[in-house]
Amino acid sequence: MASHSNRLTFYLFLAVCLGGALAVGSSSLLASRVSPQAKIKHVTASADRPLWRLDLQPLGFPADNSQFQLRRGLEKFNTIDFVSESVVAATFLTRELVPDLQRRDDPNRTRSYKLRAVFLEVATGKVLKTLEWPVDNPAAGIFPRFDGSFLFFSTDHVVLYSADWTKVKELSLPQLQGSTSSLGGIAQSPSGKFLVVQFRRGVSTLCLRIHTNSLDSSEGPCEILELFTASDEGVAAPSSLPEENLSENNRSGPLVQYDVSMPDSSLDPRGRIQNPDHKNTARTLCNWCVGMPQFVNNNTIVVYTPTHLSVTGPGGNMRFEQALNQREIWIDELGRPVRSSANGERFAVAFNTSLLRVDAPTAIRMSTGDMPAAFPDHIEAYDLTTEQAIYTLQIKGSRLQQIWGLALSPSGEKLAVDSGGAIQVYSLPPGPHSAASSH
Repeated sequence: MASHSNRLTFYLFLAVCLGGALAVGSSSLLASRVSPQAKIKHVTASADRPLWRLDLQPLGFPADNSQFQLRRGLEKFNTIDFVSESVVAATFLTRELVPDLQRRDDPNRTRSYKLRAVFLEVATGKVLKTLEWPVDNPAAGIFPRFDGSFLFFSTDHVVLYSADWTKVKELSLPQLQGSTSSLGGIAQSPSGKFLVVQFRRGVSTLCLRIHTNSLDSSEGPCEILELFTASDEGVAAPSSLPEENLSENNRSGPLVQYDVSMPDSSLDPRGRIQNPDHKNTARTLCNWCVGMPQFVNNNTIVVYTPTHLSVTGPGGNMRFEQALNQREIWIDELGRPVRSSANGERFAVAFNTSLLRVDAPTAIRMSTGDMPAAFPDHIEAYDLTTEQAIYTLQIKGSRLQQIWGLALSPSGEKLAVDSGGAIQVYSLPPGPHSAASSH
């Protein structure tokens, strides 16, 4: 088998901020109750043991359907999310039996899929609630607001739910309907305050920016590729996907960061080169950053390649970095392996083991929709206040053969991992501002 390093592609990306330059600082379900068939294993929390583990198959997770779950687009939707400090939600798709004869315009028709969500108590793994939504398109998921409320997204509409699972408000998405329209990318800011939906209408690429607390939205031109990350004030997206490899010692081709003003932006425009239409404003912020960007908070971006991880602040100034030995571990750039806490103080990264260490030959899949880690080695959690790694979860045994999704709690003190229908939650060291660390 050819060396994996010869098959990885390093991408050049633009970081795009909607409204202003990066500021200084780095703070920042089935409708009824579920039957008691779900098995929860309680164990002592440590660096490699979960607080609890829950198998979702008794709750409806289809067996042996990994390729089917990929159809959601794992670069768009996470499979595990903390909706609050005390509640975590797992989501998955199921197929539905569709009658041969039914009208497409019948509002009561059977949809092809259902998105199912299982809401679990973080402390114990107890099932609190299940919900399900019929959908025509497998591109569906939830986005937490971290106070218990959350958004359900499908290509038909966005629905805001309260912390007690009550429907509050709905936003229709006619932009995604019609033969010439399609969903491009979607990303939520780490704080949970904004959701940015990129879509195509004919030959135009546009973005819809949604306030998650009110579902108020604004639309405007958005000529970026669908691989992007969002903050409250902006997005970071690739400028191109070059075919040639860039070696770690030849990191030419700079990543250039831009500011772009959204239609409803009220941020201070000083220091930006403003176009007359106020919709596509840009200026250079960083001329060295190479790799995939991911916002941790409004002020901080993690930039990563398969063999390198760095944290940048205002103007692209590096705060700290870590070089990787690709013969040991590597990062899947296209699998969204970096996830942040809502308080903006921590982030976690899923690392793959080198394919040179995998016993059986394995086809390498590097494309949009990758899972965070198909060949997991470990997960590392980093703290921005101390600028260091503060937790390592070593992947041992067969319980985490793959990492389909991962999430940090709003405080960054819990880590949830979905290994393909099995949910595990781990306890991390308390942060400097937590109640536990103050005693």
